[in-house]
Amino acid sequence: MDKVAIFLTGYNAQDTIRASIESVLNQTYSNFNFYVCDNGSNDNTWDIIKEYTEKDKRIFATRLKRNFYGSLMHTFYWLFDSQNIQYTPFQRNEAEDWVSFIDADDTYSFDYLEKMLNFAKKNSLDLAICGWDFVRPNEIDIRSLENDMIIEKKDFSDLLPIYDKFMGPLWNKLVSYKLFAQHIDYFEYEHAKLFTEGVFSYGADTCFNYILLSCLEKFGILSESLYKYNIFDNSVSRKKFEPMRIVSDRWLAKCRFDFLHRIGSDISKTNRDFILNIYHKSTMATINLINKSDLEPMDRLKYLYEIFKSEYMKQSFE
Repeated sequence: MDKVAIFLTGYNAQDTIRASIESVLNQTYSNFNFYVCDNGSNDNTWDIIKEYTEKDKRIFATRLKRNFYGSLMHTFYWLFDSQNIQYTPFQRNEAEDWVSFIDADDTYSFDYLEKMLNFAKKNSLDLAICGWDFVRPNEIDIRSLENDMIIEKKDFSDLLPIYDKFMGPLWNKLVSYKLFAQHIDYFEYEHAKLFTEGVFSYGADTCFNYILLSCLEKFGILSESLYKYNIFDNSVSRKKFEPMRIVSDRWLAKCRFDFLHRIGSDISKTNRDFILNIYHKSTMATINLINKSDLEPMDRLKYLYEIFKSEYMKQSFE
């Protein structure tokens, strides 16, 4: 019976983490280890995590000394660095067969693991993806497909505009442990080090997903929505301008172009326009945050100049 490693990290998540934990513990598939990390919280998140460790022996808890802002991939990178751990550093467990993730304000459907495992094993996949719900206070948008898709490497380039919308987060994916363990090392040495240089404000998850994908002969997307992604409009990342967003926007475009190069694909006009359009939209969102910020006028001009001097920005207007 395959064993799954599930990772959850949360920062100041006392109001939501119970529902997230419960959605994991109540899965119809029960053979998993559940690694729960307090990402440097200053509320009651850690107390809630400890409470659950006493109830269920499948939970292994740890706590970072300080918050590592950014993507789930960002936090995960630091979980193997004992200098940043207050309690119980995570260890890689070769006995596990699969890896999955969940955010501390999101929830799995009760049969998420069962359906994802069945889908992956039936189709001999090392990477299985599912749809998800965008849950806002008064609205739910479902991102899913009409039918399951198995995409082979020969079609990776042509179908990029179809599956790219599923590639952003880590949390809607089931990854074989072997594949994940092999490429987390690559990510640490070639990409995650960029965190310390301030490259990623967000988007590291996307880049890691494309690293995984470039090493596969096929992957699959399960048509069902099995994950609820809760969106809070008052979150800091949606309201506040962070200067490294500018670099992150550029890096995400680069990651997509690099992916196409790694699979030996020429950059078609369709894919070029598609990637540049994503870059343009994300950059416009960054500009909007700059305009709404309390920055001094000269600082605003500095950041706007940084954006518009980008080669990707120039190309996006061509």
